[in-house]
Amino acid sequence: MKLIHKILLLFTLVLFNSSGLAQNNSIKWSSALEIPKSEDIVDFILVEDTIPALISKYGEAIIMRSFTDPAQEFPLFIRTDQDQTLEQYHVINDRLFTLESQIKDEKTEYKLVVYQLKSTRADRVFERVVSPNKKFSLNKTRPLFFSTSKDGQQILLCQQKSYEKQSTAQFNLIVSGENSSENIALPSEFDSDDVELLGAAIDNSGIVYFATETGIKLNSPFRKKYLVYSYHPESKTLTEFDLTSNEFFILDLIVTTSQENAMISCLYSTEPLVEDKSTGYTFVQLSKDGKEVKTRLAATFNNQIIAQFGEDEGGIKNIKDLFLVTTIQTETETWVAMEKRYKSRICTVDPHTGIMTCTDQFHFNAVAFENVFNNEKTVSVNKRQIDYDSPSIFTKQALVQHNKDIFMFYNDHFKNVNTSNDFVMSNTNRSIMKYARINGSDNATSGTLGEGRQSDFVFVPALGAPQFGNITFLLAADGKFYRYGKLDLNQLHEAK
Repeated sequence: MKLIHKILLLFTLVLFNSSGLAQNNSIKWSSALEIPKSEDIVDFILVEDTIPALISKYGEAIIMRSFTDPAQEFPLFIRTDQDQTLEQYHVINDRLFTLESQIKDEKTEYKLVVYQLKSTRADRVFERVVSPNKKFSLNKTRPLFFSTSKDGQQILLCQQKSYEKQSTAQFNLIVSGENSSENIALPSEFDSDDVELLGAAIDNSGIVYFATETGIKLNSPFRKKYLVYSYHPESKTLTEFDLTSNEFFILDLIVTTSQENAMISCLYSTEPLVEDKSTGYTFVQLSKDGKEVKTRLAATFNNQIIAQFGEDEGGIKNIKDLFLVTTIQTETETWVAMEKRYKSRICTVDPHTGIMTCTDQFHFNAVAFENVFNNEKTVSVNKRQIDYDSPSIFTKQALVQHNKDIFMFYNDHFKNVNTSNDFVMSNTNRSIMKYARINGSDNATSGTLGEGRQSDFVFVPALGAPQFGNITFLLAADGKFYRYGKLDLNQLHEAK
């Protein structure tokens, strides 16, 4: 089955074509920072509103380098190898959230630590020991989901209780705010080996959402169910939303939270034994308190989308290798982004030794933006990217929202007109940096950024594009050095 994401769709097609459209060369690039290849770059953020910074990881250490002027002589070690074991971490805005552990009295003690990041320092602003008990404990046998609200004020730990023979499942939540912490044990009616926790999220109000898959013991598509739960902390109310239907079988699921509500999107197939071809999508929008369904709809893909992405097999119209990416709400529209991608293998045989060598090849063909409430506004953006061995930081795409528009920044292997060709380009320095503007009208815009082919530094979309007001910050790398560029989104609004 397709990978179900942790814890959001396609009709009339508007195809982007860069020929004859505006080019914009006004990116202002900074000087470069050198980062050792032994470090893993994990995030690109803004500190103090407008100062870009790179977060990297080396072992247990987490390191930050800010693009200050003048440049800093040494990197800032937020954590070192001497600190407690780092279980999980993530960055929200200019805050680093970590979950640490240590062995104390033959038991594992967990601690939440939050750092406020500045250009030259990292201040510990929150620290709390997590206190599981005999009934409620964290374990190493189940995935632990670590989530933070978008405003950084609510922290969630969510985990399924360890398997116990002849027992029902239990979902354990730890919700921490600035002045409170609560351990919540939520029992389930399903056997502990017949349900799996897929992911969890928390919104700014402290409402917890988590998704589960049930009926997994028999591994039958007719027995499986996908259930999303909301837990309201003030009323102590647990609400279940059953996404299952007798008419379709879910392939991919993602839940996103916004300031107003939570949204659930699924890709589905009408064929129970087909696990890699989507027939359509469903969309569910919950009420602000997470207790009721506000909007629910289901749809199939139309003929133009099938012509672009899919296939028609005996009247059954499907799209193969389609995955959900995210859901974005602008001032007036709701969009769901999907990506068509797949993995293949290329094998060669040495004529002298007869030894066969195989290499994985990753294809990223296109991204589609579905306007949930107006199916005539769907936009498709071709990328034609190919990576070998593993996906690199130069694939994917960076999405930025500004006013009523969505901007997608990406690298386009523009000569890969036919990606099924045996001779396709994967060299990053043979690509061009492009943008696409999605604004809900028929005047879809795309264009090239920079002077064309990227011969030295190449745009890094995998780490996103943070923004402050109308300015977005774009990261580029040459394999050893990193630099950022500033781009005024208003100039792209004006492009025709």
